[in-house]
Amino acid sequence: MRTHYVIGCPRFAEKDLRWIEAQREKYDPQGKRMAPPHITFAPAIEGMTDQAVVDEVKARVAGLGPVEFELCHVSMSYNPFLDIYQEYLVPETGHAALSKLHNRLYVGAFAPQLRLDIGYVPHISIGRCDHPHIGKQRMDALNRGDFAIKGRIDALDVMSFEDGRMQRIETIPLEAS
Repeated sequence: MRTHYVIGCPRFAEKDLRWIEAQREKYDPQGKRMAPPHITFAPAIEGMTDQAVVDEVKARVAGLGPVEFELCHVSMSYNPFLDIYQEYLVPETGHAALSKLHNRLYVGAFAPQLRLDIGYVPHISIGRCDHPHIGKQRMDALNRGDFAIKGRIDALDVMSFEDGRMQRIETIPLEAS
């Protein structure tokens, strides 16, 4: 069986999307090729069929409407799985709603796969590097500026990852009841 991910690809103003894409092209071209700018809500779901993952996501988000947020700063952390440092855009406004969406996905069939040893921080990756000082310099330069990028997640995408490629299985709209 394939590995699955549940992601949300936000809507942004065109100028903000161009800026995010330019950062990713320059500092994370590998990530840019794998998927559009996104927030990962459920990473690396194993041992389930495509349909079982889709059905579980639909059950968990039933009645949940779109989530709005605002990205206001850049953070950086070490990713031990990839052995790299990653830079992220992190929301201030909407952080709790995005975290609750992540938590909501892990109360059913995904629960046994929740990594409690890794804290969840909703984010959009914009860069990666081998040396923390390089990432810190970029992070500090961006944080010296005053920016606020508004976004909205209207749907979740169930993705599969196989042979180094991401593929969209199904898009599930977020529609308040």
